Amino acid sequence: MAQIAESIPAPVPVKPAPWNTQCESYWLMLYMPAVLPEGVYDPLEASSPHFADPKASGEFKGGLAIIMVVRYKDTPTGPYDELLLIPGAFRTPTSSNLLSHRILNRIARIYVSQRDTCYNGRANWNIPKHLARFSFSSPPVSSTTPTPKSLTLAVYPPDPTSTIPFFSATLTPFTWLPAIPFSTRYMPLNTELGQPPLPAAPRTSKVHSPLSNSSKAKDPYDITKDQAELLVGTERWCSMPINAYSPKTRGMWVEVHSPAYLPQKNRDGADGAGEGEGVVSEEEARKEAQRWWPQGVKPWRMGAWMEEAEITIPAPVEWKL
Repeated sequence: MAQIAESIPAPVPVKPAPWNTQCESYWLMLYMPAVLPEGVYDPLEASSPHFADPKASGEFKGGLAIIMVVRYKDTPTGPYDELLLIPGAFRTPTSSNLLSHRILNRIARIYVSQRDTCYNGRANWNIPKHLARFSFSSPPVSSTTPTPKSLTLAVYPPDPTSTIPFFSATLTPFTWLPAIPFSTRYMPLNTELGQPPLPAAPRTSKVHSPLSNSSKAKDPYDITKDQAELLVGTERWCSMPINAYSPKTRGMWVEVHSPAYLPQKNRDGADGAGEGEGVVSEEEARKEAQRWWPQGVKPWRMGAWMEEAEITIPAPVEWKL
C-alpha cells in the first residue's frame, strides 16, 4: 500500500492490492456528453482541486458511462455491496509536462456497505469510496437460489433514519435466453482507470460523522459512525485495469426509479417496493437524493446481469505530478 497523506494508524485491517474477488454484478450503461453532471462528486472530493478541478485532474471527455452495482461475496475484506459511477473518460495527466497525458476512465462517485473496504479502496487505488446502506429484494443467485424474475434495489445514506433512497432501480433479467460467458479482456474498450489523489476528511467532520474516540474494535458493517477516520487522503496518482469475467452473463431490462419510489418495508414492514404514499414530495425527495447521487444520470433501458463473476483489481501504477 502506498504512503497516504496522513501518517496515522490505519483504523481497519490493511488489505493491500492486488484483490481477487467473487461477486454478482449489474451494469447500467449510458452515453455521457463532455459535460459532467451536477452532483457527480461527493462534497469531499468536489472540494479538492486535485480531484475535481480539470486544470489539475484532467479534462472530462465524455463517452460511454457505466453505473455498476456489485454484490461481493468474497473479497480480502469480506462480503459487501457497492454502487459506483464511471461517467466516461478523462484526459489524465501522467507527468508535469502538459503534453503528457492518457485518455482513461475514472470512478467519480462510489458507495460501499462496509468500513474496511471504504478505507482500503481509498488507500490502495484512490477510489473515492464512501459509506451507504443497501437493500435488495432477492439474494444473489447461487446453487440454491435461482435467477429472480426481477430484482429491486435501493441505496440509502448511512444514517439509519434516512428513508429516501438516493438510487433505486428494478432490474429484470432475460431468463428466456441462455446466459453466456463474458470477459472484459475481449472488449474493444479500454477498462483502465486513472484516479487522481484523494482529499482526507476533516478528523471531526460533522458531514462524515465525528470520531467517538473509542479504543474498542469496530464492527466493519457498522457504518453509522466514525466515517471520517475511513476517508483517508492520498498524494499520488494511480492507474490500473479492472478485469471482470462471468461464465453466466445475460441481458436485463433497467428501470431507474425516482427518489420518491420507496421500498415497501419503509411503510408497512413488508418486502418489495412501491410508490411512496405521502411520505415526502417528489421535489423534496429529489433534492435530498441529489446530495448523494447525480439525479440527472439516466442509464439505457437495457443492461448486463453478471452471475458468478470474478473481478480482479491489480496493484496500481503510481506517479506524482
